[in-house]
Amino acid sequence: MMLIVALAEGDAGAAPDDKASVDAVLLAKAESQVVDGLGESPWGVSLDKGTQEELTQLKDMGCDFLVFEPATAPSSVLGEEDLGKVMEIEPDTADGMLRAIDKLPIDAVLVGGDPTLSVHRLMVCQRLANLVHKPLIARVPLDVSKEALKEIRETGVTGLVVHLSARDKKGLSRLRETIDSLPAMRKRRKDKVEPVLPIPGREAAVEEEEDLDLGEATIPQPES
Repeated sequence: MMLIVALAEGDAGAAPDDKASVDAVLLAKAESQVVDGLGESPWGVSLDKGTQEELTQLKDMGCDFLVFEPATAPSSVLGEEDLGKVMEIEPDTADGMLRAIDKLPIDAVLVGGDPTLSVHRLMVCQRLANLVHKPLIARVPLDVSKEALKEIRETGVTGLVVHLSARDKKGLSRLRETIDSLPAMRKRRKDKVEPVLPIPGREAAVEEEEDLDLGEATIPQPES
């Protein structure tokens, strides 16, 4: 499973020390001090207004992907070919709207709402996985257990977002170890895609039609 770390605005000290432990970093705001410290790590931004000026500035800074909400993002965002596009969807989104997502030129869907891994949360993830045939990412608590990770992975989630602060960096290495120790997936139906995160400007192997183009990483395809 891909691991994305989300940093709060102004919290430069929360940037992960071990860049290899995460696959990408999600910033609340593109701050030069934080971006410079990320090195070659793929990074993205939670989009605010999405003006052309803002998008141009982000690309000039080396931004790899955007996370946006469909209700507030301008339609011009969908035409951005140089940035990966992740749409954040609320759990109560109507079925018809979810099916429409398949027709949009986006790379992945982020599950919104409370990240607590309750039974209801698993049901939400399963519903989205059934209706949206895009790579699915979900927010989870930093201290999520191995058993909970196994359950959410079985719904079809292939990427995780955790919020990180400077005081809880040790929890990140524990989470990375937990993810790496997960057993092989149970066999699933053949309806999910394999997200691939190539470095901009460098070709990456593509095995499916729809790829998650955010940075440098590959999410293994569950056995089917």
